[in-house]
Amino acid sequence: MIVGVDGRFFVEPTVGIGKYSINLMRSISNYDKSNSYIVFVDQPITNTPLFSEQFKFVVLRAPKRSLWEQVALPFALKKYRLDLYHCLGELGVSLVSNTASILTVLDIIPVLFDEYCSYRPNWVYKKMLPLMIQKCRKVITISNCSKKDIVNVLGVHPDKIEVIYPGVEECFRPLNEIERICIKLEQYGLVPGNYILYVGGLHPRKNLEGLLEAFKDYISINIRSKLFLVIVGMSSQYGNEVMAKVKALGIKQRVLFTGLVDEEALLCLYNGAKLFVYPSKYEGFGLPPLEAMACGCPVIVSKTSSLPEVVGEAGIYFNPEYRGSLLEAIMGLLNKVFFKIIIYFS
Repeated sequence: MIVGVDGRFFVEPTVGIGKYSINLMRSISNYDKSNSYIVFVDQPITNTPLFSEQFKFVVLRAPKRSLWEQVALPFALKKYRLDLYHCLGELGVSLVSNTASILTVLDIIPVLFDEYCSYRPNWVYKKMLPLMIQKCRKVITISNCSKKDIVNVLGVHPDKIEVIYPGVEECFRPLNEIERICIKLEQYGLVPGNYILYVGGLHPRKNLEGLLEAFKDYISINIRSKLFLVIVGMSSQYGNEVMAKVKALGIKQRVLFTGLVDEEALLCLYNGAKLFVYPSKYEGFGLPPLEAMACGCPVIVSKTSSLPEVVGEAGIYFNPEYRGSLLEAIMGLLNKVFFKIIIYFS
C-alpha cells in the first residue's frame, strides 16, 4: 500500500504538531516494514528526519496554504496513485480528491476561541473544518476531551473519531548522573532545586500571566526564598507582552527565559527543577507535564480541558480562574517536595 503523509510541520520539530508529526513517522518507520510512504512538504527539508528508506519526500509548491491543499495536493495524490492520505493539519484535506483520507485533529481551539487563532481567521475554521471531517474516512485526535469537543461543537458522530494518546519520548527519564545535570544547568546560572519550571508557548491561552503573578506572590510571602522561575519555549509575537508583565511585577531578576533548548538541556532542566507548573487554560493534550513526570519532577497543572485526563492522580491541580489557587498549590507542594531534593541529590 502507498500512503501519503502531510509533512509540512516537520520544519517545526520542537513544538506541538511538528513534534507529533515527526515522532509519529519515526514510530511508523520502526514498526511498519510493508507499506511505502510519500511525505508531501511545502519546502525542502534541510534536516530531514532519519526515517527508513520506505519514506520518500516530495516538495509541492504553491503561493498560499489553501492552494497547496486544494490545488497542488490533489494533483500529487492522483499522480502517485495513493491508497491512503494522512493529513496532519486540520484544514489540509483535499475536498476535490477521491483518495481515501484520515485527518488528525489535535484540538479545535481555533473554533472554540476567536482570540486563539494564529494562522487563519476563526470563521475559516468554523466553516471549513466540518467539511474536512465529512470528507475524510476517519478522524484521529489525542484526548477524550478533544473528542468530546469535536462531537459536541462540530456534530461529528463519535464512531468516526479515534482517540490515540501521544507518548513520551524515551529520552525523558530520571537521571542519576548528578554531575551531568549540574554542568548543563550551570550554563543557565542554575543549580538543581533552585527553580520552578515552565515549558511551552507564550500565547495568552498558556496563562503565563497567572504563573507570573503567583510566582510574584510566592517570593513576596517567602522573602528568604531564592527560587527562580525558568520559562522554556520559543519566542513569539506574545513575548513582548510577557516581558512587560515581568517588568511590571518587578521580578525581572528572578525570571529566566531560555528560548528553545535542545533535547539534552530540556532533559536536565526537567530533572533539576524543584517543580513544574503548567497553568494553561486549555489544552488538547499537554505533553510537557507528561515529560516532566517521566523525569520524576513534581507537577502542578490547571484543572481544565484535557489536563486531568493526561496527569491523572499524579499531579496537583489548581483553578486557573482564581489567582490564589496556583499560589496555594505551589506553597503546598514546596512544603512536601524538599525531601526529593535531599534524597535525589545527596
